[in-house]
Order: sequence, then C-alpha cells, then structure tokens
Amino acid sequence: MLSETVRIVGAGIAGLTVALALRRRGFEVSIIERLPQFAPVGAGTLLAPNAVQLLGCVGVSLQSLGHPITNLRVRDQHGRTLQELDLTRIPVHFGTALAFDRIELHNVLLASLPPTLVRLGTPYVPTSAAGEHTVIGADGIYSTVREAKVGPVPVCYSGYTCWRARFVRIPGSPKLLRIGAEQHV
Repeated sequence: MLSETVRIVGAGIAGLTVALALRRRGFEVSIIERLPQFAPVGAGTLLAPNAVQLLGCVGVSLQSLGHPITNLRVRDQHGRTLQELDLTRIPVHFGTALAFDRIELHNVLLASLPPTLVRLGTPYVPTSAAGEHTVIGADGIYSTVREAKVGPVPVCYSGYTCWRARFVRIPGSPKLLRIGAEQHV
C-alpha cells in the first residue's frame, strides 16, 4: 500500500466504487458515512455497458446480477414514443446494460470491501491540521466536503428532470405499463 490514506466521505455507490479503484492501485483508504446504518435509498438504477466493465476492472462481477436491458423508450403523456434506443446494437464486446435495485448494487459493492473499512455514524469534520488525509467527497448533492473546501454552493435546477421508479414486470403482461389515469411507463 502507498503511505497516504485517502479518506472517502460517503459510502454510497460512488464512494464504494472509488474505494475499490483506489485499493486496486495500492492506496490505503478509509470511508466515513454519516448515517448510522445503511437503508434502501432510491429505487432502481441502470448501468450502461461501460459502467459494468468499469466495475469488472475493480473486481466486481455483475453478470449474474441485475436484469439485462435491451431497449429504452421515452414516451410523452399520450404514449407516443419520443425517443428509442436499441441497446442490442451496441457491439457485444462492450457488454450489456444492466438494471438493478440500487440496494442490490450497493450490497455487492460493500461486500467487495473489507467489512471494517466503512465507519458508519461518522460525519465529516474538516480540519486544517497538517497531514490531513486526501479527502474525496462522495457525500451527495448536499456535500459537506464541497462546502468545507469551496464554501456554500447553492443547489440549482440544471434544466433536466430524472424520473426514478421501480417496476416488477409480471410474466405475460404487456410491456407498456399504465399507472393512474393516462400515465404510461
């Protein structure tokens, strides 16, 4: 291991992934997480083939997990297709896009690290002491690391909206789900 310890603030998907990558390169890492315990957060997530490959490069195999996604379709409020992406056109050597419950992906990443590496219930407290660890902020949109290092940054709308949901498809059911009055997924 290299002599400097890298402190990662946040034990979500990003924090755990960067910990795996740094350890693979010989860095000693520590992860602190302000939450006292892990709980399911969010719904599902989709990993593009390059993200699945990246996790493979840090020692995490996902091929037996998740659900392969072959196409994505964005529809308007009337059910008309606005955009469609056929993922089967991606060359096979790039891999497959996979959909997961976020907690399933989180648990796989967490299990790939030594259990003592993550300290739960430990908020980030900035210090100006000499020899402070290199710190990587992976603590989300309201990052305490970012605020400590660059000052307050107001959260502002970027112009993009992400709709997150999780659905279980019943075998034999139509691919287009209807939820509520005229709501299509």
